[in-house]
Formats: sequence, structure tokens, C-alpha cells
Amino acid sequence: MIAEFVEYALHKLSISEGFFINDEQINTEEFGLITTFYRIKEELKSMGKNYSYEQIKDGISILA
Repeated sequence: MIAEFVEYALHKLSISEGFFINDEQINTEEFGLITTFYRIKEELKSMGKNYSYEQIKDGISILA
């Protein structure tokens, strides 16, 4: 269940903070997001979830 919330938080962050690596030829495979565990944790908090960094790390591992 944590992985689903982490995935949603990453999705929200990618919409607001993501970028295309090559703006000349936009290709969805060249989309990037640079973020931190802190930003993910804060996004989860805004969703009413309070996970530890270890839980977030585990969620990302499951998604990978």
C-alpha cells in the first residue's frame, strides 16, 4: 500500500516539477524528475500520510 501512495506522490511531483530532457524532440522516454526523499515525504504529508524515510525507500524499491 505504501508503494501506491509513493507512486501517486511521484506522479504529482513529476507533473509540477518534472521536465523533458530534450526540449527539441519531446519523447516521453526522455522525461526526468529530480527530487529528494524530503520532497516525497512532504508530498505524502500533504496527502495525510506520514511515512518514515525507510518506508518511502521501501516503496520506491517496490516500484523499481
